[in-house]
Amino acid sequence: MGLSWTWPDVIIGVSVFLLTFFGAIAVVAFVLVRLPADYFEPRVARPFMLAWPRPLRWIGLLVKNALGVLIIAIGVILSLPGMPGQGILMMLFGLMLLDIPGKKTMIHRIARIPRVIATINTLRARYAKAPLKVG
Repeated sequence: MGLSWTWPDVIIGVSVFLLTFFGAIAVVAFVLVRLPADYFEPRVARPFMLAWPRPLRWIGLLVKNALGVLIIAIGVILSLPGMPGQGILMMLFGLMLLDIPGKKTMIHRIARIPRVIATINTLRARYAKAPLKVG
């Protein structure tokens, strides 16, 4: 007993794939352009919501981490065979939201790859943003 696909099913699947693919690229590009130039400097501390009162900062951290877990779960579902979408990209985006040990080190290693930082800085130059510095 096999699956039977109709043209509307195929069109919906391709549309969802294209929408999630280009949507994820747009979100990543938006975030990369908005980052401060010293974001990848390991010596620069970036506490989350530092100017906010302590209770609101804790609530913000909980919401940010819960959102990260939710995005990772969606990425896992999108990675399953037969599911359209960019699952791995979603999982990486969710991972960036989590507060886990070693995350900054991993992000800095990826940013130090010459081709990666060159691509990011080319995108930032297109929007008249200063190049990112990697330490």
